[in-house]
Amino acid sequence: MPGHWTQWLWAAVLVMWLVMMIRRWRAVKEATPDAKPGDWPAALLALAVVIGFVYLLIQYVKSS
Repeated sequence: MPGHWTQWLWAAVLVMWLVMMIRRWRAVKEATPDAKPGDWPAALLALAVVIGFVYLLIQYVKSS
């Protein structure tokens, strides 16, 4: 079957990528400081700004 070895190659590349990403995720998780009481309002404000911007873009596209 032509191309069979390429499927195995891609599978190996994906497995290696997943292993690297999991190792990096663990390192970032250990190095991340705990959230402080004032962190949540700042995060929610940033999220609200993004949601508002997306809403404005949708309204702009609808009116065009």
